[in-house]
Amino acid sequence: SHGLACTGRACSKPGCQEPACGTLTFDYGEAVAAFGPLAPEPSPPSLDLCRRHVRDLVLPRGWHLIVHESFRENP
Repeated sequence: SHGLACTGRACSKPGCQEPACGTLTFDYGEAVAAFGPLAPEPSPPSLDLCRRHVRDLVLPRGWHLIVHESFRENP
């Protein structure tokens, strides 16, 4: 299993009230998105995402996703 502990505030996606499991941040200069543990406070433009929105995440063409080790699936 992975470290998706879903507690605290709601998902950032409009209309979604599911609990957020982690925070997605963006580095536009490097075209990199990073998903890791839920940030202590909401800090736009980062996104707090629930399990479903993490699973369904689609990045722009050419972008890379970095996932914090605690969120990676165990083999």
